[in-house]
Amino acid sequence: MCVDCAGDISRGISSSIQSKSNIPESILKNIIIFQTHNFSDQCRLIVNIVTRLSSPKIDTLVIDPITYHYRVAMSGCGSIERTHELNNQMGLLKVFARETHSRVIVTSLLTSDPESGKLHLTASNILAFWSDVLVAFVGENAYVLKHPYLPKLKLNFGKTI
Repeated sequence: MCVDCAGDISRGISSSIQSKSNIPESILKNIIIFQTHNFSDQCRLIVNIVTRLSSPKIDTLVIDPITYHYRVAMSGCGSIERTHELNNQMGLLKVFARETHSRVIVTSLLTSDPESGKLHLTASNILAFWSDVLVAFVGENAYVLKHPYLPKLKLNFGKTI
């Protein structure tokens, strides 16, 4: 099950289906994609998923990116309420994963500091608190920032295509 906050997953799956890619039908028929159009939609959808969809079992839940609408909402008023709501969503997802033994994969946006050029994870403190594993993908590299068993490390994937 995918929650598509930015519209990227839906476009990718649609183009894969139209191009008759190598995705087997047995996999495609089990993919469910929900799109959200604002932070309120995202909040309602996550609450509905974790409270109503524990059966049949969801093997993997992907929310990509959970901070897309949050970042837009933060530009307006009510930033404390938005931060509280994102924190609540992450907490619900953590409990859902633990109780249902489902994998929950959450992506976030990276922003660049215009002065230093350093990359920052949007809502990094909230995501770090609720996540078991944090991995940052930058170019050809993956940086394991948090893991229950591994130290911080850098992995290089090289060019894949």
